[in-house]
Amino acid sequence: MDNDPKHTSKVVAKWLKDNKVKVLEWPSQSPDLNPIENVWAELNRCVRARRPTNLTLSGGMGQNSPNLLWEASFNVTIRIDRRGTCKGTHVVYACVGYCESSAFPSRYSVLVASNLTHNITSASRCCTISKDAKIKVRLDCPRARHHNDIEILTARACHCDMCRRSRY
Repeated sequence: MDNDPKHTSKVVAKWLKDNKVKVLEWPSQSPDLNPIENVWAELNRCVRARRPTNLTLSGGMGQNSPNLLWEASFNVTIRIDRRGTCKGTHVVYACVGYCESSAFPSRYSVLVASNLTHNITSASRCCTISKDAKIKVRLDCPRARHHNDIEILTARACHCDMCRRSRY
């Protein structure tokens, strides 16, 4: 839940508590939680690499592949819990990448699978996802002085309910 006053009011807090709703803390206005910015940056990089003139700029945008989102690279960072531990399973699942769901007009989403025990808080450049694949990313937990690998799935390879519905 972000820090918007209508989300943190006493009435809402009481209703959430009374209805036993599990609340995910969500930083308001966080640039890390706006992964489409990374896609725009990658698109901008591709266009600038061609050094277009003003007259050819609009035509140059259409030359970029719709699969740019597959080819772009993403980094997944994990936020530790309030006690500073990275408890949970050694492999947690998240879907990162292209999603065909009309619910995501940007055609890009970070989808969190139901068994996720860590909170995925950002998606930016680091790990390359170029096809339907599982990718392992190292998870460092500085306070507990250990590290684990997490497994990242592209949206098309994932079997979570959100991705499955978006394909059919």
